[in-house]
Amino acid sequence: MTKFLSKLLSIDERNFEAYIKRLENICLNPGIDIRLSTEIKQKSAAKILVLGFKPEDTTIKETFYMLVSKLKHDDQKLQEKLKISEKSPDATSKVLIKTASKLVKDERVLCLTSSGAKRVLTAVPPRKTLKALSLRSIDSVLKREDAKAVFAIADQIEDDSWHSQVLAKIKRLPVKDIQWQSAQVYLLNSQWTEKLLKKFPTKGFQFSSIKVGSVILLPVIKKYSVGIPTLVLGSLLHSAEVMSAESAQFRYKALYKGFQNVFIEMLAMENIELEPIHGLTPSWRAVHELSATGYVNIETAELEIELNEVKWKPTETKLASLVPSMSYWVGSHYIGTTDGIQVVSYHLLDVAMAVALNKNFGDHPTNHLEGSLWNELQIRYLKHDTLNRALMKQLNINEFNMVL
Repeated sequence: MTKFLSKLLSIDERNFEAYIKRLENICLNPGIDIRLSTEIKQKSAAKILVLGFKPEDTTIKETFYMLVSKLKHDDQKLQEKLKISEKSPDATSKVLIKTASKLVKDERVLCLTSSGAKRVLTAVPPRKTLKALSLRSIDSVLKREDAKAVFAIADQIEDDSWHSQVLAKIKRLPVKDIQWQSAQVYLLNSQWTEKLLKKFPTKGFQFSSIKVGSVILLPVIKKYSVGIPTLVLGSLLHSAEVMSAESAQFRYKALYKGFQNVFIEMLAMENIELEPIHGLTPSWRAVHELSATGYVNIETAELEIELNEVKWKPTETKLASLVPSMSYWVGSHYIGTTDGIQVVSYHLLDVAMAVALNKNFGDHPTNHLEGSLWNELQIRYLKHDTLNRALMKQLNINEFNMVL
C-alpha cells in the first residue's frame, strides 16, 4: 500500500516505506497506511459510481474527463447561483469577493486591525508603493482605500528597510491594534493593478498577507469562462484557510505572552517548529484541523475558551453551501487514483484548474492532492494514542513552563 500512497504523493517509494514502517512500529502496527489506501480506493470507486459509471470498467483517463465534466456542470450552477453568467469580468470579480467575504468569517487570523495598519502606514509610508502608483501622500490614499489592502500591497513591494521600520513601529502599537480577527478578502482596483503588475512577485491572480489577515484578488482575468469562477472563489477560500492554519501556532502562546509580543515573533519569522515525534514532524495545518475536530484538548481553562473558537471547514464544504451539487467534492481533497504511471486528483481545486486552464490528461495538476493527502496521513497517525499523547505533551502549556 505504500507504493500506492507514494505514487499519489509523488515521492520516493523506498524512503516513504521506511518512514511509514517506523510510524507503524511505534504505534504497534495499526495498519493506518493500509486503511487509508483502502479508503481512498473505495471512495474513488464510489465517486465514479455517483457519476453513473462502473469503476471496474473505467480507465484513469476516463476518470479524469468525468471529473472535468462534473466540474463544468457545477461551475455552471455556481455562475447561475451568483448570477454572474452575463456580468463583466470586473462585476464578476466583485461578486466573488462579496461571496468569499461571507464564507471566510470563521477563518481567524492574528493580525493588525484596520486602525493598526493605518497607524503603521502613516508612521512608515510605503514609498516604493506610492512611487509605483504615482501617488505622493499616504494620507490621501488611506482616506479612499482600506488600510489593510494597502498594507498587503506594500508587504509585497517594499524592501527590507521598510519591513524593519514596520516591525519597530508595531512594537510600540497599542494592544488594541493587534487582534484575532476574521480573514478579509479584497479586490484590487484595475488602475492600480496595471501600475503594480510588474512589481508583484506573484504570477497568479491573487496574493495574501498574513500580517493583515487579507487575501487580495487581482482583476487580471479578462473573461470568466467555464471553470474560472470555481477556481477563483475556491482559491480565495483556500488562501484564507492557509492563513488561519499558519496563525494556529501563535494562538497557543498569545494568552500568556500577549498578542503584541506573539505577533512580533510572527513578523520576525520566529515560527515555532514542533518537535518530531518518532520521525513525524507535525505541521501546524494538521494541528489546526485536530484542534477544530477535538483531537487536541489542552487542559488549561483560558486556552480552552480560545480553542473553542477554532473552526475548520474545507473549501469544498463552503462551496457546497452555495451549490448543493458541489457536495460531490466534499471529502475528496485527499482522494486520488493512479494506474502506476499517471495520477488523477479528485481535489476540487486541481480539477477546477484543469478546466480553467484547459489542461488535457497527462498535463493536469495534482499539487493540491499531494498537500492534502500528506496532511491527512499526518492527522491519521497523530490521532493514534501513542503519537497523540506525545503531541499533547508538546502542546501542554502552563504559565510558568511553556514548552512552545
